[in-house]
Amino acid sequence: MNNMNLQFPLKISLDSISPHSQAILEFFIKNSGHHYFSLTRERALADLHIIDLDYPSSKQQWEKNKDDKPCIALAMKKPTEEGVLWVAKPITAKALIVAAQSIVSENKESTEQRQLPTSEAEKTQRSEEKVQPSKPVELAQQKTATIPQRQDQPESKIDSKAESIKSSATKKEAKRKEKAEREIPQEPEHLINRSHPPFTSAEQAQQRWNLLCGKENNTNNIITYQPNNYFLGSLLAANNLSQRTNQVVQIKYEPHQFYILYNDCLIFSPLTPSEESFTTLCQQEVKPGQINLHLLNTDESNKVKQKITTHREYCNHLEYFIWTTSLLTSQGRLATTIKPKQTYRLKYWPDFTRIESFPFSMKIAALWHDQNYTLQQIAERLEIPINYVTAFADAANSFNLIEKGKATTGTTKQGKKIGIIARLFGKLTNSGT
Repeated sequence: MNNMNLQFPLKISLDSISPHSQAILEFFIKNSGHHYFSLTRERALADLHIIDLDYPSSKQQWEKNKDDKPCIALAMKKPTEEGVLWVAKPITAKALIVAAQSIVSENKESTEQRQLPTSEAEKTQRSEEKVQPSKPVELAQQKTATIPQRQDQPESKIDSKAESIKSSATKKEAKRKEKAEREIPQEPEHLINRSHPPFTSAEQAQQRWNLLCGKENNTNNIITYQPNNYFLGSLLAANNLSQRTNQVVQIKYEPHQFYILYNDCLIFSPLTPSEESFTTLCQQEVKPGQINLHLLNTDESNKVKQKITTHREYCNHLEYFIWTTSLLTSQGRLATTIKPKQTYRLKYWPDFTRIESFPFSMKIAALWHDQNYTLQQIAERLEIPINYVTAFADAANSFNLIEKGKATTGTTKQGKKIGIIARLFGKLTNSGT
């Protein structure tokens, strides 16, 4: 660890990183992570580096360029490289924040140790010896402070003083962590994201993608549907109601009951979005009056929250649940609220670390972000079946992530994209789906 006094936000440089990981990090830093990280293109100015060890040639680049600054290593498996702090994939905001706090905490402890009183002999020795930088440790490890002994003090006094310093540092660190946790928007402890289980074969994956996006459509024909004729319409209405009122909203769809807690980004659901019965529920049309919404009072809300604490297995993250419901309902069709010939722009990236993905979704986001296109233009530029574009547009629209196109300054006279999004898209198209 270098001798700088690290403070938030930490300046980071991205070394040998995949376009997918780069897109996630840039989105995170631009939004909730800007209090903890800021990007710099100058490696020498960075407080720490982030590398993607699953990216080709990243290990060689790291060995070639590594210095005494801390490094966060993104990887599916625990890395064998020394001097890196592992953040496991899939990347989450919480893991990145915990890693940042660990680095700053270790730096603070190192600074405090250097400030402890030392004997004249030790000062001379330290000035003559080259101080070796310490290496970042894994999150699970605990550091123990090393207290230099003074020659003119009894051993018992030294031990007592060391314990006092260590106790004081521990209390300060506990207060700092407590303050940081209050400032970080944490996910509810009771939250379980019951996402789709990993695929065991290519055939199984294709079957799931057909359910989400419909069968591949290489024609210009776009089929539309009315969301209010399906469970999706009531789900979006309940979500908006919970957002406006800051209260729990119940969706009665006999024999099922769903509860939306917008402030907790949570839905209590008796069905898992990955199971066949939920797919059937999403795809069948509903009759007028078949689904009812109920705004819960305080007593009713408390009972639901108590039920949540005892039945965690029925909890889903709201963003994941709505995204998957939208895909299962549309199946590559387009909601009537989106006009096929109208240009739209993607205002924000969806959180790919949380939602259920499908082929070309990252490419669509990279091309469409802050750019004006019709859905047909996106399909033509990416040379992909249009049903993947309509599925993405429909799900993104459920979160108000798209808006009608407007004039932008990020194009040349020939209409070619410039800047970071263009470079990101170029990398993505070269790296496959």
